[in-house]
Amino acid sequence: MNDIRRPIRLAASLMFAALLALTACGDSDSDSATDDGAESSGEGAASESGDSGACPAEPFTGTISSPGDDDNEAFELTDGDVVAAEAVALTDGVQYTVYLADADISGVVGIETIEADPGQVVVTMQARSDDGGDIEPGATYEEDFVILDSGGGAQGAPDDPVGSVTFIEVSDDHICFAVDYVDATPGHVLQGTVSADVVPMLGAES
Repeated sequence: MNDIRRPIRLAASLMFAALLALTACGDSDSDSATDDGAESSGEGAASESGDSGACPAEPFTGTISSPGDDDNEAFELTDGDVVAAEAVALTDGVQYTVYLADADISGVVGIETIEADPGQVVVTMQARSDDGGDIEPGATYEEDFVILDSGGGAQGAPDDPVGSVTFIEVSDDHICFAVDYVDATPGHVLQGTVSADVVPMLGAES
């Protein structure tokens, strides 16, 4: 009788051990899936967070507006209205003049300002290192030179500028930065992200 019970007990023990192993494996898989899910969720959150500080595919995302003055028409541009963003290096990696426009400006950048034709908008601003060294991503500085021209030329220069620029990317052929600029008088606004191609200065040798 004892000889019969031993194999039965052994078989039962083996089955019980197998069940424990399967349960543990299932728990491990579940934990792994949970961990993977948490990691994936974390990666997604990081990606979304990273996107908020990434260069847009468009030349500009944000808002540019002006109530106008004696020479310039009132206007407001939002996402998609700005179709061109180009920068000219005054000193590579250190200082640039940047142009935004709601019309094609290729082949005309290279002077300090570009005068907008009636019915068009051209924004001229600086993007520069704060200390004269190479611009680093994440660097921030206070900007006080912005011209919002909607047909009246440099008279679009704000009178009381308050703003900042935060760099996202700087390379030989591209510059990208966030700008938060408001002029309380007469109410110019330039807030958003600029993604500009660095192009040769007009008349410069290629």
